[in-house]
Amino acid sequence: MKKFIKIFTYILFLVSLSSLNHQSVKAVMLDPSSPTPAPITEEDKIIEDDNDKDIDSIRQAVKDKVKEKIDQIISKPDQKLGWVGQIVQIESGKISIDCLYKQTRNVLVDEDTVIINTKRQTVEADQLKIDQIVLAMGYIDIESNLLAKRILITNEPLENLKNTIVLATVTDISQTTTVMTLVTKDRQVFQVKTDSTTKDLVKNQKIIAILKSEGQDSNNWQIVDFKVLTPLATPTQTE
Repeated sequence: MKKFIKIFTYILFLVSLSSLNHQSVKAVMLDPSSPTPAPITEEDKIIEDDNDKDIDSIRQAVKDKVKEKIDQIISKPDQKLGWVGQIVQIESGKISIDCLYKQTRNVLVDEDTVIINTKRQTVEADQLKIDQIVLAMGYIDIESNLLAKRILITNEPLENLKNTIVLATVTDISQTTTVMTLVTKDRQVFQVKTDSTTKDLVKNQKIIAILKSEGQDSNNWQIVDFKVLTPLATPTQTE
């Protein structure tokens, strides 16, 4: 929403500049205190045509500047997301996954993408295979592709992950037990066991995590994997 407010404000500013230039010329022409104009000559018509062309040039320049600014804002990949799904196609630099609700999404993979296998080892992109279940995390581009920064491969069936991929804030880390508390935006609370992989987490960090329940009627969870979305020591949806 902030992005579109920024775009709209910028457009109003540029358009107002163009309108001001046009209205200033018009005001001079209609000012009753101005001397009675002399008859229009061919030379005057040429000058008037040149003025019209100047105004058109200004308007076009404003339009071009607005388009350039919009393209800069929209194309900036700053929307963080996580998609979980089953790999259905693999191409060079791209995989396609079928998400939980059967949407097919494209995930872009490059040399900066970190891929973690089920043994928590970093692997290369050629280790990705058709039918694997993955959680891809990164940024959305202008064409609605996910620019993957991290891909987690899991053995969990896709349906089992439906309610265990969470975007949450670390609200408490127990000093006496191996438990931390995660709270989602809609106030869901998860009591999660800490381990060696979570030792650097601090309170108020926002993370996206794969959680595994310890029991059907329990609110105790194990953390399968996670990615920090806010830097260390910074106070503060997947499909």
